[in-house]
Amino acid sequence: MSAVIILLKPDCMERRLWGTALEFLQTETDFKIHDSRLYHACVPTILKLVKHYAEHQGKPFYDGLMKFMVSGPILAVSGWSGNIPRLRENITLFRVKYAEGGPRNLIHCSDSPESGEREADIWFP
Repeated sequence: MSAVIILLKPDCMERRLWGTALEFLQTETDFKIHDSRLYHACVPTILKLVKHYAEHQGKPFYDGLMKFMVSGPILAVSGWSGNIPRLRENITLFRVKYAEGGPRNLIHCSDSPESGEREADIWFP
């Protein structure tokens, strides 16, 4: 099992899909929830987002992504998965069903065990 961080983004929270998303993760994937924390737009959260999205700094979409990510609360969820690629495929199905497009894609999911560990250090120090 590999560490995975799920972020339920501001659009997920605003549209009150967080319960649907958590139920989906528990019933349609092998993701096992360990912990969760609710973050609001404030300086400590912004600093976490800067670290989280450091690899995207300087890219054309970065500023819009950051503006969106501080537009509302974020629910960070830590857990484990035995198959991150399959987990991400399932999350894509959830996005297809519920997301509005662009950065408003409801959910972030770690893309590798290494990313999961790095993101866990950011969101669950």
